Amino acid sequence: MSAELSEGQTFGGYHIIGLVGSGGMGLVYRAEQRILGRTVALKVIRPEIAESGDYRSRFLREARFAAAVDHPNVVPVFDAGEQDGRLYLTMQWIDGRDLGTILNHEQRLAPDRVVRIGIQLAGALQAVNDAGLVHRDVKPSNVLVRDIGGSDHAYLTDFGIAKAPAAQDSLTRTGWVIGTPGYLSPEQIRGDQPSSRSDLYALGCIVFEALTGERPFSGDNDLAVRWAQASGPPPVASSVWPAVGTRYDAFLAKAMAVDPRDRFQSGAAFAEALQAAHAGQPVPLTQAPAARDAWAGQAPRPAPGPPPVSGTWPARP
Repeated sequence: MSAELSEGQTFGGYHIIGLVGSGGMGLVYRAEQRILGRTVALKVIRPEIAESGDYRSRFLREARFAAAVDHPNVVPVFDAGEQDGRLYLTMQWIDGRDLGTILNHEQRLAPDRVVRIGIQLAGALQAVNDAGLVHRDVKPSNVLVRDIGGSDHAYLTDFGIAKAPAAQDSLTRTGWVIGTPGYLSPEQIRGDQPSSRSDLYALGCIVFEALTGERPFSGDNDLAVRWAQASGPPPVASSVWPAVGTRYDAFLAKAMAVDPRDRFQSGAAFAEALQAAHAGQPVPLTQAPAARDAWAGQAPRPAPGPPPVSGTWPARP
C-alpha cells in the first residue's frame, strides 16, 4: 500500500489539493477539511514506518501529546487516526516558508530577525517540554516562518519522532540515532536518551547558522559531521562571520556545549540569555550546582574514534 495520494482525491474527511512535501516519515499534503471548509496540512505516514513494531499505538499516543501543546509558536494538531489502513495527522496550514528554504535563499539573517525567531522557538520548546515531550528533530526545515503584521512569526512543526523522555519502545532503543546530522546533540550521537536540552542544543545550532550563514559543524559525510559534534566544542561565531561581532559567542558556546549539564536548563533560560547577548549583556557560563547535580547520572561517555570518510554531505537536508 502506498502513502501517496492524488490531487483531487478524497481521503476520509479531506479533499487533497496537492503534495507539498516529502520526508523520511511520510508525505505532506495541502488538503481541505470538508466538514469545516478549512485548509489543513495532512501528513500521511509511510507504510514501511507505520508497520514497524508498535509504531501505530505510539503514533496515536504521541499525537495526543502533541495536540495538548498549546503555544502560539507550535503548529496546532487538529486530528490523527487511520484511514484505509494508512496513519495520518492533520495540522494547521501555515501560509509561510520553512526556515531552511529561507536560509538557502538569504544565506544568513539580520541579528534582529535571528533573535526574534530564536526566542519564539525557545518558548515553543519550553511548551513542548512542559507537555512531557522531547522533539528530537529540531532543524530549519521543521520551522515555519510566516509574516504577520510585517514581523516574523515562527512555528515549530513535525512531531513525527517526538516522544516522552522516559518512554522506551522498539523504535527508540539505546544505540538508535534518530534525527538530522548537523543538529543532533552529542548525547543523541552516542545513542543516549535525549532530553529537552538536546532540543535546545539543536536550536543553538540553528541560531548559529542563521547568524553566520554556516552550519556550526561540517564534514565530508554525515559520520564526519557527527564525529565533529560529539568530539569537540563548536566553532566561534565571530570567527566564522566577523561582521556579527562577538556578542553572541558566549551564548552559543553555552547553547551548544558538549555536556548537556553545561547548557541552558530550559527554553525560558535560553530565550532570556539570547536576549541578553543581543543587548550586549553578559551570559552566565555555568549552571548552578543543583542543576548540574540533577544531571549527575548523565555524564557524557567518550566519543568513538573518527569515522571513515566517503561520499559527500549535502548543503542542507
